[in-house]
Amino acid sequence: MEPLVIGAAAIAAGLVVGGLVGIVHRWTGLFAGVVVAGVGGAIWGISKLGVAGMGCSLAGAAAAVIASAEARHAYVAMTADVVPMPSLTAWDPASAVGAMEVAPLEPGTRFRWTEMRTSGSGKSRGTVTETATPWLENGVVVGFACGRPNDANEGGRYALAFERWEGDLSDMCTSAVSSSEKLARQAGAEVRPLAAKRIVRVFATEAALRRAHDLGLAVRAPAVLLGVFWLTFVALRLVKRAR
Repeated sequence: MEPLVIGAAAIAAGLVVGGLVGIVHRWTGLFAGVVVAGVGGAIWGISKLGVAGMGCSLAGAAAAVIASAEARHAYVAMTADVVPMPSLTAWDPASAVGAMEVAPLEPGTRFRWTEMRTSGSGKSRGTVTETATPWLENGVVVGFACGRPNDANEGGRYALAFERWEGDLSDMCTSAVSSSEKLARQAGAEVRPLAAKRIVRVFATEAALRRAHDLGLAVRAPAVLLGVFWLTFVALRLVKRAR
């Protein structure tokens, strides 16, 4: 049972440190959580279980990584005041307003743009993508969405400021938005001023906006990882005893 106790403690530390600090700043929360739960869990796990104790630290680090993002998502989505506005164009992205009820928005999927970048080399080489989709109000581009294509397949009246929800805007997001805007203009679509600055997630209802997080994933994923580690640990012990 000792691996489960150490792993559960590492997960709890990752959730608390990564989540609480992540509400303020996502990347600081991730770093602090990984240091406390990952490094701390590794030191404790190795001292009790040997090299096998590293598995406990991985579960804690995974909890910190996920919690640092999802705790912020949950906090912003659940606490933001929804401000009624006649149009998304009435929203000043530099203001303190983080959630709005606006005129109906529809995704301009024909102007969607996916930015792709490759990092690493050899077997560690991978591709990162970011997709930008325009939001249309009566056929006019008034804002954009960043993220996965599925995040902007349906429209609605409730908008959540993406930068506040996510914690920052990546350069891939702004680059994808710029390319999407250019594509829309080339196709003859009207684009309102500052549309590229109004980056939001859109929901059909306020209830859906409030659910714009997956905080439970911060528990489920590390728990599965810890379960796999524990089963492996037990199996290896049994094999060792059989010999």
